[in-house]
Amino acid sequence: MTDLPSTVCVLQYADDLIISSETREDCKKASIIVCNVLAQAGFKASKEKLQWVQPKVTYLGHIIMPGLRAISTDRVQMIRKMTSPQTVQQLQSFLGLVNYCKSWIPDCAIHDKYLRSLIDHKAPPKTLLNWTDEAEMHFTALKKAITTAPSLRLPNFLREFHLHVRETEGVAMGVLLQQHGSTYRPVVYLSRKLDNVAAGGQASSDSSEQVPLRPFIKTQETKMNEPSR
Repeated sequence: MTDLPSTVCVLQYADDLIISSETREDCKKASIIVCNVLAQAGFKASKEKLQWVQPKVTYLGHIIMPGLRAISTDRVQMIRKMTSPQTVQQLQSFLGLVNYCKSWIPDCAIHDKYLRSLIDHKAPPKTLLNWTDEAEMHFTALKKAITTAPSLRLPNFLREFHLHVRETEGVAMGVLLQQHGSTYRPVVYLSRKLDNVAAGGQASSDSSEQVPLRPFIKTQETKMNEPSR
């Protein structure tokens, strides 16, 4: 599709496509080109799911709008209606939904860390959980974080980024900000369980948990620009 306008960006995830452009006309032109290419290849688009040249669209569970992204209303409602999990399978399902939205949750890994400690990975999926008041507190905190999550700014690579980081309870947390007017707006929240080395303990034998995050040990601010191309 080399005849797409230069201002157009087409992103594909599996069978979901999103087309963006700086102008409505370029977006419309690109959408027609993409639809024709798909038709010529024998593909069909769902009319019910089609969002044709709109300033705000829902894509992969996210609402994308000029300069902002938010969690989709459907996903928020789904999580809001979830009751406390009773089995390993139900808890894993809940944590999967939450972690898909972790960019909006400042302390996601703290709650995730505790709730995952309740899971016996060798147990059958239907195994009942030992659900405690503390588990309910972490579960409720994650639900509240999702249902009250703010919109995040889309990154502007022509402006400086400001990264604030800290460590607590063996979890590294950070927020990436950009200045808009007189305020700083979040671009993404980050949190992850530290491996034992980074947390100051013994070396971890689980390579999947090893994260080189020494800078998170003390609160600090870092300014970054887009790398040179």
